[in-house]
Amino acid sequence: SIYALGIVALFVILFVVNNIMLLAVLLMFYLFAFNLVLRYRAVSLLPITKLLYEDCNPEACASAIIYYSTNRKGHTRLTQHTLLAQCLIYLNDPELAQDVLISYPRKDAASSLQYWSLMSYIDYMLKDEEALNRCKEEAQSVRLNYGRAGVMIQSEEMASIENKIHLMDGDFNTCKKYYLQGLQRARFAFQQVDSCYYIALISFVEEDYKLARMYFEKVIEIGNRMYFVEKAKSYLEKIDAINPEASNDVIEY
Repeated sequence: SIYALGIVALFVILFVVNNIMLLAVLLMFYLFAFNLVLRYRAVSLLPITKLLYEDCNPEACASAIIYYSTNRKGHTRLTQHTLLAQCLIYLNDPELAQDVLISYPRKDAASSLQYWSLMSYIDYMLKDEEALNRCKEEAQSVRLNYGRAGVMIQSEEMASIENKIHLMDGDFNTCKKYYLQGLQRARFAFQQVDSCYYIALISFVEEDYKLARMYFEKVIEIGNRMYFVEKAKSYLEKIDAINPEASNDVIEY
């Protein structure tokens, strides 16, 4: 609304003010004020983002997004589609996450890349191999005009999508290396939980129960309300039943 009103005000000023210098000053002031508004909006979203990224509480994060997207009349207008989709992924509801992303406005290359990256996670959870391959093709066609930074961002997103394909194909060695590297690079707690869970899951499939137990316990320790926690507890019970000795071995994380 502020942006739209500012544009209207600029057009009005163009017809009223004939001084070019004054127009330039007013334009600079408008751009500066709009930049402050954008910063304020970004800062105001940090506590909501923190609920997922640092507190590993997708339920609270999703609730906050919906609450602040609902007006007094009860009408909801989502603005944080990708964050809400992430929350739903970590609440083990890929169908609803997919519905949220379908209405996500892909206005530029960055939003398109983020869309296909999240959609690839959803397609993996839904075991839709054809859709997953399409995500890869679409993500490859995106062109980020951010120089080296853009190349790096796209490379990371492509690696994430390709890793989902490797998981579906059962190429566990490649996936395990990817998640171990991801765990080292992880900046947020929810990323650590994601990597730890899949390392543990792959180790379980490979019958390396000691390593699986270590990473499942790490998931339970920091995973809070992410659905991986309940899954990890279930697998630990299976490990205790299959290999009770694994629970007596201590491995330094």
